[in-house]
Amino acid sequence: MPHLTRDPVMAAGHLIVALQSVVSRSVDPLDTAVLSLCTIEGGTAPNQIAGRVTIRGTLRYHREAVKDTILDGIERTCAGHRDQLWRQGDARDGLGCGCGDQHAR
Repeated sequence: MPHLTRDPVMAAGHLIVALQSVVSRSVDPLDTAVLSLCTIEGGTAPNQIAGRVTIRGTLRYHREAVKDTILDGIERTCAGHRDQLWRQGDARDGLGCGCGDQHAR
């Protein structure tokens, strides 16, 4: 029953759009930071809902305080989308948020 299925690709699309505002709405314009979401992988067939989606990217910044602010924003955004698009607390099937970063110097 496709209408009852959770769609990770749709959820990933919403999450990508939301994550693009984390830097612009959380970081002082005089600080430097870039969050790039560069790859999205999910599904193997055009007629099946993907079971999982992976989004990968980089985070670049100069100050540790900026890094902390952005990572907090990423975590809040992921949690909000998980709770909105999936049943709350169902982390196994929902959105996870693993954060890695690349520190620019």
